[in-house]
Amino acid sequence: MNTGERIKQARKKAGITQKELGNLVGMSYQQIAQYEKGIRKPKLETLSKIAEALNVLSSDLLDGTVFLPQLNQKTVELFAGKGSLEISTDYTKINYLYDCLNEKGQDKAIEQVELLTKIPEYQKKDENTHILVNAAHARTDIEVTEEMKKHDDDIMNDENF
Repeated sequence: MNTGERIKQARKKAGITQKELGNLVGMSYQQIAQYEKGIRKPKLETLSKIAEALNVLSSDLLDGTVFLPQLNQKTVELFAGKGSLEISTDYTKINYLYDCLNEKGQDKAIEQVELLTKIPEYQKKDENTHILVNAAHARTDIEVTEEMKKHDDDIMNDENF
């Protein structure tokens, strides 16, 4: 389901017309109709206004591809170098929600995600588990030895750290 279809579905669920939604967000019903038909795609700011008017999260209206050009290029390059790059709808939602935060909120979000990565219950248990450690080293100017990687793995796997 694309963003336009999601807007239409949320609007109908809210029991309002295109004209009423347009009035709530300060635009014409024709613009709403173009979004719903997929003729035009709303900007992030517009999507936020529509979501607020419909009492849903902006991320609920995302289709998983609308905002991919806004991904941080370094992030894309980093993960593309690790094999096939698959960007899920969840990744797009997280990226969008992160971009909605101010600097203080972004710092807090990173802090919380870092805490989650230290909880064994939430850690991946496959060969990609170490991608972040290796990626962090890949962005430095130092030569990374196997001993250094093992040290980092030991720290990451230490439940008391």
